[in-house]
Amino acid sequence: MTAHVEQPYVYTQRELVEPDWTRFPGWRDVTPAQWEDAQWQRVNCVKNIKQLRDLMGDLLQERFYADLERDQAERATMSMLVPPQMMNTMVAATADPMPAAGADFTAAFYADPVRLYMLPVFSDRRTDWPSHPYATRDSLHEHDMWAVEGLTHRYPTKV
Repeated sequence: MTAHVEQPYVYTQRELVEPDWTRFPGWRDVTPAQWEDAQWQRVNCVKNIKQLRDLMGDLLQERFYADLERDQAERATMSMLVPPQMMNTMVAATADPMPAAGADFTAAFYADPVRLYMLPVFSDRRTDWPSHPYATRDSLHEHDMWAVEGLTHRYPTKV
């Protein structure tokens, strides 16, 4: 016969809801129909710092952009590509009020676990763990296989 064991942890249950994407200044006018469109999501991926600035408006302080720019120049081995759905999960503020623009929002953005993974900045990197010595921005040497810039022609019958 088995004894009844109490669950040692109380799991928090939250309703899964899409965070309001219009909290970002760059998406204030985006309709639900646009947001749910896969093509719109593809076209509106954040691919560079300028697009991130346009999206965030005055929410982030300049120090975050400088930190990101330094990481892109010195440490990043991959280019930036963050889909809108992924951006929308950062500092989601579904249960708590959204942090105020400036220092509060910047601190919350720095601490966000999705941001840490998708948009690493220089200050996130551990200097005692450098990148692999052979790591490059084009570690697969796809640049040598470009038919035209950005279009890889790796196999004779496929592009």
